[in-house]
Amino acid sequence: MTLKQKKIQTKKLHADPTNPNVCPPEEMAKLKANIEETGFYYPVLVYPHPEIAEEYQILDGHHRVMVLKERGDEKVNCLVAEAMERQEARVLLASLNRLRGEDNPIKRAELLTELTQWYPPEQLEKFLPESQAMMADLFLLMQEYEAEAEKHRKNLAKDLDRDLPEIFNFVVSGKDVEPVRQALKHFQPKDSRDPSDGFLLLVQHAMSQSQKTETEAS
Repeated sequence: MTLKQKKIQTKKLHADPTNPNVCPPEEMAKLKANIEETGFYYPVLVYPHPEIAEEYQILDGHHRVMVLKERGDEKVNCLVAEAMERQEARVLLASLNRLRGEDNPIKRAELLTELTQWYPPEQLEKFLPESQAMMADLFLLMQEYEAEAEKHRKNLAKDLDRDLPEIFNFVVSGKDVEPVRQALKHFQPKDSRDPSDGFLLLVQHAMSQSQKTETEAS
């Protein structure tokens, strides 16, 4: 199947009378608001009309075209499937609106949370599929997931009888680079190639010296 991108006059686009996909009025309103908010929509998939020359029948994007017609758009961004057999068109019409992936609810909640930095939920629900109540449920689910993940992390640390490792980053001035390297090298165990081992022994030595000084002072 060869696809060609093309702007087509809205009046030359015809809905397939056998299209089974129906969009409720509230979802149509959201679709319209989404297009108006973002200025973007996926190109409509069409193929040459089987009965009307120089015109096209819609395979995927019936509701986008309805919204664009209502807006008064004179042309629509389309992908034209040229030289398509009717059998192929029927298969696409039967499958394009059904073979969709499903959102991971936690990932969806993270995305919606990020969007609330710019849009309040009452505005988001105007052009996204979720209502405010659905968003609240997703946010609650994410909070429960994060709480469970933190609980699991703590239990894992407890089971291992140690804290989970952490990363330390620090910066030293140019004149201190070589002394730090020498100190780490001095404390590096001979049988170890991990620089963190030398750092750990250096810290333990410093703590020991500090405690010794405090004891002598008292």
